[in-house]
Amino acid sequence: MTHKDQLAKMIDDAIAKTRSSQREVARLAEVDVSSLSRWRRGHQRCPAYRVEKLALALRLDAAETETMRDLALKAEAEEHKNKAALRSLEARRDIDQLQQSVKRLEDRVTQLEKIVGLAQQSYLQ
Repeated sequence: MTHKDQLAKMIDDAIAKTRSSQREVARLAEVDVSSLSRWRRGHQRCPAYRVEKLALALRLDAAETETMRDLALKAEAEEHKNKAALRSLEARRDIDQLQQSVKRLEDRVTQLEKIVGLAQQSYLQ
């Protein structure tokens, strides 16, 4: 389970525990209901800078708030690492495509050189 998933579960459990509506928690945390819903379902990570207000809205104690902050920071780090890996894969794919293009161009140049060579031989004869 990723840190983002753990954070989502923690948010979902805390909302259920407060017996408040998601709308009310979102209002108290000063976030959009849609954002809170995405965080709660794990479709988007809760930014670490939002944890304090969310923890207050959820009436979390200091230890729970610290756990939530830690999960949010680790989820951010995971996301950055995944994005960097994806960029690296995309760069590798781009390099491979460029290498294939260069190879095709080299092959075409070789073909043209042969054609020019045949044309020169034919002209000289």
